[in-house]
Parts: sequence; C-alpha cells; structure tokens
Amino acid sequence: MLNRLNQYLLTHYPLLWNSKIIWVLLANIIIYFLFFIAGFGSISVEELQKYYSIYSGNTAVFSFSVMCSIATLIFWLVFYLRNNAFKNFYIIDRYHLVKEFFLIFLIILSSLVYFESYYIGNKVRTRALTSRNEMVAEVNTCNLGMAFIPTGKSDYFILNNCNEARNSDVVYNENRDYNDTNNISVSDTQAIRVRAALRLPNAFSYLNYCSNFITLDEDLNQFTSYNWVVVKNRWIQNNNQDSIKTALENFIAVCKKYKIDNQLNINELAALPFANANHSVTKLIKTSEYDNNITSDRYISTYSLQRALEMVEESHGSLINQTSFSTELYFALCFSIMLLCYKRFSKKVFLIGMVGSLVWLIIFGLIGISAHSEEPIGYFFLFLFAAFFIIGISLIKSNSFKNVSGVLLNWHIAMLPFLLMIIIMLMSAYYHDHLSLLYDGFENGTKRMAKDFPISSWVDDHSKVIMQINILFVFLYVAFYFNYLAKKWHSMPEE
Repeated sequence: MLNRLNQYLLTHYPLLWNSKIIWVLLANIIIYFLFFIAGFGSISVEELQKYYSIYSGNTAVFSFSVMCSIATLIFWLVFYLRNNAFKNFYIIDRYHLVKEFFLIFLIILSSLVYFESYYIGNKVRTRALTSRNEMVAEVNTCNLGMAFIPTGKSDYFILNNCNEARNSDVVYNENRDYNDTNNISVSDTQAIRVRAALRLPNAFSYLNYCSNFITLDEDLNQFTSYNWVVVKNRWIQNNNQDSIKTALENFIAVCKKYKIDNQLNINELAALPFANANHSVTKLIKTSEYDNNITSDRYISTYSLQRALEMVEESHGSLINQTSFSTELYFALCFSIMLLCYKRFSKKVFLIGMVGSLVWLIIFGLIGISAHSEEPIGYFFLFLFAAFFIIGISLIKSNSFKNVSGVLLNWHIAMLPFLLMIIIMLMSAYYHDHLSLLYDGFENGTKRMAKDFPISSWVDDHSKVIMQINILFVFLYVAFYFNYLAKKWHSMPEE
C-alpha cells in the first residue's frame, strides 16, 4: 500500500514525492501525540506548586525535543537532497519553486516544536484539574482568607489601606526603628509620615488590609476590585466570627486541594481580629515551617500556594506561547532559507556564502566590542545589505561574475530576516535617546514624544506586531522574488 502511494505521488505529484512531506508530517503527528501524552501525564496537583511556570524545570524535555528534531530533519534531508529538478533543468510549472519553499518551511517548522506539544499537554491537564471559574473562585477565596492570616505587619499598616494605597508611595519597613530620630532626617518625609502613623492606636489593624494575595491578568480577572475588602471589613465591624471561620475553612479547602503545607487553627485565626477594639494585629503567622523570624507554631506555605495558583492561571492563557512561537518561526524561516540557497545555487557558491557569513559575524562582533554600542553595528548592517543587493542585481543584469553575484545574493537573503529587527533597534534607540534628553522629568514625556516624533514612537510601541508581520513579508519575498532571482542567476552562463 505504501509503495503504491509512493508511486502515485511520483507520477501525479512529483513535488510532494520529492519533498517527502506526507511521510514527515505523519511521523511528526505521532511524535506530537507522544509529547502531548507525556506532558498531560506529568502534571498532578502536587506538581503545580513545584515550579513558577509551566515552562520552567523542563530542560530535559527541551533537550530531548531538540534531539528528536535533529534526527527527524537529518533523516528527511537524506531523501530530500537526492533529487533537484531545478538544478537538473527539469520541466517545472510556474510556481514550482514557490510551492517547494512553502513545503520546506512547513516541514522544518513542524519538526522543530515537539516540546510545544508537551507544554500544551501540561496546560490541558491543569485546566482539567481546575476550570477557569473554579480558579477565579479559588483566587477570591485566597484573597479573602489571607486577610485573616497576618504573615507580616506591613500589609496591615494604616498608610497601606485601600484609600492611602491609591495615592501614596509610603513604604513601611518592619526592620527599621522609626523611633530613632538620629536615623531620620528632616528631608525624609516618608519616614516622618510613618513615624507619625505609628503613634495611632489603629496603626496595624485588620481593617487596613487591602492587598491582593493573587492578582489575575485582566482577561481572567472576573471579580470586582476591592469587593472582598468591603466584605472583610463588614464582618470585622459586625463581629461576624462565624463568617470569618467559613472563609478560613474555604481557604483551607483550597490548600488541601493543592497539597499546600500548613499548620493553621481556624478558631484561633477567627478570634484574632477581635483581640481589642481597634482590631489590631497581635500575632503573626509564619510563611514556612522553617521560618525562624516569627515565633509561632502556626504556618502556611504562602509561596507554594501562590505558585500553584499562578500555574493554574498560566494554563488558562494561550495554549501556545506567542513569544516563543515567533522565535520558532524565525528559526524555521532562517533554516529554510539556508536550505533553499543550497538547492538553488552551486555548492561552491553556497560554501563560500556560508564561510563568508561566519566572517561577517566576526566583523560585526568586533565592531560592537570596539564601539561599545549597537548603533554602529546597525548602520553597518544596513550598508552591507544594500550593497549586497544592489551589486548582486547589477551583476545578474549584466550576465557577469556569476559566482560573485551568487555569493552576494546568498549574503543578502541571509540578512533579510534581521533587516527589520535592525531598523526597529535603531529607531527605538533614537526614540529613547530623545525621550531621556528632551523630556527628562516630564510625566507626559511619552505623549509629547508621540506628538513630536510620531514615527519612532509608533515603531517603539508596535515593535512586536511589526516583527510578526515581518515573518510574512520575508516568507513572501523569498518565495516569489528571491526564487525569481535564483532562476535568473541559474540561467547565467558559467564562468
């Protein structure tokens, strides 16, 4: 059956037969499935608190994925490089070269990102453990519950309450002695405010607590800001210990779900806000069993709880990491261009181009070291790109120096994916230089820059989008125009 399919492709779709894309994609689908199953099975409730991100702690997975990618691509290249219809002057259709480049890019890209399937398996499994609605409810539960578990006095300081926190930058340092006037100067207005506040009877009160233990991203934040603070204060003012106990029981339930180590007494915690009329903080809870800074036998591993909930939050974001995927697209594009140059030009031209590219990299590095700046490298890059393109096109039009023109075209296309990066870097440097020189100290400096330097401001604000669009531009340029130049070069007389 496989032999018949192979013969059918050879006679009806020779490009698909030569590229081996059917077999590569089938193999990749199987590998992706295996990585997905491995990622799905590696996540458990206990694992969520071990890492700060799904992408951390998986270097072995990434390394193994790279090894699989190298093995797949080498095995594919052994068969793909056996035939070259372009160099052998076979009859090909008008868009043969365009379609071939697309297939090359698809094969390379699909063979590079096996590890992404592993991470998707992680996220799907985590979503199965905790749905989006459950996550929001648990975050609300933890934010409310932590208000009654004082692990530090700073969050309960009167200058950090909801009203002050909105328009104050006062920082209370628990390790500083604010009664020591020798350490506080007249100009230290912040310390003077703190010292004055410390004299108030409600300097450290449960009513002042206004900190989110967990803050979700905007697209996941489905709870009303400060709503739990209003509930918390109402319970305290109305002496609703039963409501506080219920909130703490819900908090403990979340801790049990994620296997968070703790030693808390609900009845004791519920009674602490009512130790005196000012609802003062009279006892602190350790954030770890091994925390020696606080004398108490009660503790809650807040760090582990935060990491578990942040892992759940990350899993409910995009299944694919957009930043890393853009990097993978660029890598696949560069590898595809290099392979295309090998397919389109003679081995001599290709080898000279590769060796020359390494020499140019060394030169760029030396310029950067001597100049102590990125800008000279950028301008030199633009000069070389323009020179390679103009001279290469001129030689092709004049049908002279075939090898030289081929090498120049190789260098020019190797630089193309990074052309827009360099332009953005130069414009961003220009933008920030003027921002710091002209508007230093102005709060509305970015607004003034947008008005006075609209182009550089727009480029600086939209650099990520521009880089994503650049991938499409480079792909189309190579597929259509560079292949056209390669055909023109191929028809030049041999030297």
